[in-house]
Order: sequence, then C-alpha cells, then structure tokens
Amino acid sequence: MAGALAFFAAHPEKLRYLGFSTVNDYPEKMVSKYGKWARPANPTADSEPGLVPLIMWYDSMHICRANQYADLIEKEVRPGEFIESSYGIRVLEDIKSKRDEWNYEYHMDNFGFFLYRDPKIGLGAMVRHINGRGYHSREDRIKLGWPAERQGMWVD
Repeated sequence: MAGALAFFAAHPEKLRYLGFSTVNDYPEKMVSKYGKWARPANPTADSEPGLVPLIMWYDSMHICRANQYADLIEKEVRPGEFIESSYGIRVLEDIKSKRDEWNYEYHMDNFGFFLYRDPKIGLGAMVRHINGRGYHSREDRIKLGWPAERQGMWVD
C-alpha cells in the first residue's frame, strides 16, 4: 500500500483517484475497444510501481482524498446518480473527443485518475469480488487442483 500512497505525495494536486484493477491487462482491453490512442506511453519501468491512465471513473476498489472526492460528487453527481454512470461517462466522452492530444501527461493534468501497477503483479487483476466472476467455490478449487482454502481468506 505504501507504493500506491507514494503517488499521492508525488502528485499532490493532480492525482485524484488510484484504483486497483479488477481485470487482466486493462490497457490492452482499452486498446481493443477504443484504438491504439488508448494506450499512452508509461513513464515508469515495468520493474517499478506505476500509474496506468484510467479512461473512465469506476466505483471499484480505489484510494481518493476524501475532500477532493466529496467536492467532485457535489459538483458532478446529482442525487440518485452513480458516479461511474454520470461523471464517468462524461469523462470518457471528453477523453474520446480529445484523443489526438490525450497522453499520459494530459491525463494527469486534466483528469488525474489511474490504476496502480504493482511490479510484482504487472497488469493482472489485483482485486476480485469474493462472489463475483473470479470466485471459485471450495469444490471448484479442488476440481481445479488448487488448495481447498483461499490463501489470505478467513475460513469458517
């Protein structure tokens, strides 16, 4: 977590959201959906923690500064709306409309939301829902030849 939090200190006024990927190879998925422009050059080596531009705000596992988050919601989200289906869609459309000028630096200066890239995990999924698409029951785990109990999880 220290590596992720260090980016907030490095970009105190610009970094607004740091998410943890729920899919494998997010940049490749964005390129396949939107084109090559959706993969800006990454300024850090793969052996170091890095930031991957996130082109839509997702309500998934993330770190934000509470005061910036509260201000953003007050300004951009109406009562009853979800941030990802209101603000997130508007930002995606804005990014797509500026794709000729959009790059890593432009994204940091104008949007400030990224996925954290841990060098030990690379671009793999960092977070999964226990009962979501990555969930495997005890029985499924045994059939797959995996340990019956998930490491790091509580066992009843």
